Amino acid sequence: IEKERTTRATDMNAESSRIHCFMNIHLYQLESKKLKSNTCRFVDLCGSERLDTVVKSNDPQAMISRMEACGTNFSLCVLSQCIRFIVALPKPIRNGKELPAASNWKYLGLARILKSSFNGMAFTGFILCMSQADSNSGESWYTMEFGKAPAALYNNVTKPKPRPLESLISEEKTALAEHKETAKRLAECPRPDPSAYQYRKLRAQ
Repeated sequence: IEKERTTRATDMNAESSRIHCFMNIHLYQLESKKLKSNTCRFVDLCGSERLDTVVKSNDPQAMISRMEACGTNFSLCVLSQCIRFIVALPKPIRNGKELPAASNWKYLGLARILKSSFNGMAFTGFILCMSQADSNSGESWYTMEFGKAPAALYNNVTKPKPRPLESLISEEKTALAEHKETAKRLAECPRPDPSAYQYRKLRAQ
């Protein structure tokens, strides 16, 4: 995981994570053509960043770092809003029921992946990393503010029932096809071209 993790140096961190990291451990038990399944999911979220502390230069690589920071901040903001909405519900969601549309969970891939943490299908715990340095007091305060919503999250977890093996295989094939289609669309998305930016910068000079 550490080898494949995407990092980049910023003005605050020599190895700043630029993507969220997910690791799933799937446990299966087959009994009479019915399958019991459980999943342990470990998620390492990127930390939020102030744009003035990412990279101050205007070279193309710095622009990419700032775009990454904007994407990270947006995803954490929407995730926090989603959790706050769910925490404010009169009763916790149980039995894997659909999350309320007003929580905006469908608009964020991160929230869709973590859906089982909010709908009563998984035990969930958050560990927040903070710095004791005075120079990072602002970041530490915002980290604690972010942690208020997860700290109030309560999951009345429903024990999963064994399911027919054939139906699970069919579901997995459908999900795999959807993931391949999503990966194909992402691969076709245009990416920032640093050389083009550098050309425009030279012309402006």
